[in-house]
This record gives sequence, structure tokens and C-alpha cells, in this order.
Amino acid sequence: MMDKSEKISNEKSLAGINGVFYLPQVTVSFQTIVNMVVFMLVFLGQMKL
Repeated sequence: MMDKSEKISNEKSLAGINGVFYLPQVTVSFQTIVNMVVFMLVFLGQMKL
């Protein structure tokens, strides 16, 4: 029973560590979306639409 509890606890801590590796991808994705929106606004503003 104790071994199973320790195993579950280890899996939960590893899930948190794995989540940290996705942080740069999420940050870059968000930055790319913001850059694309700004680019489209400037581009459409230059075309006077």
C-alpha cells in the first residue's frame, strides 16, 4: 500500500516537472499570435481598408 502511494506521489511530481518544459512553447506561441495580430493591423492600416 505504501509503495503504491509513493508511486502515485512520484508520478504527480513528474507531471509538474514535465509541465515546465511546455512553458517556453506556450510563451513563444503567445508571442507569435500577438506579432501576427499587430502585423495584420499595421498591414491593413497601410492599405487604408
